[in-house]
Amino acid sequence: CIGMQCAYFADADLEKAKTLFEEGLAELKLTRETFPVIPLSYCGIEVNQRIAAVVQRQWERGLGIRVRLDPQEWTTYYDHLSSGRFL
Repeated sequence: CIGMQCAYFADADLEKAKTLFEEGLAELKLTRETFPVIPLSYCGIEVNQRIAAVVQRQWERGLGIRVRLDPQEWTTYYDHLSSGRFL
């Protein structure tokens, strides 16, 4: 890590991620255009909002994946997680 710039994965290989994503799309017979918007649920406190926004930005810029942020109250978020309702 240099300052606050740390890659979560050691390789941080965006080109490889793009290649693997394209392979996955082909396997599923999808295109970037037909790939669905991904809902990203999170407990709506400020720090989680910031993290979710970074994930959204990275996926959209790096892979072209559209992400819809879905902030939730803690009890709703916890209920969804504990019951297996992830979307």
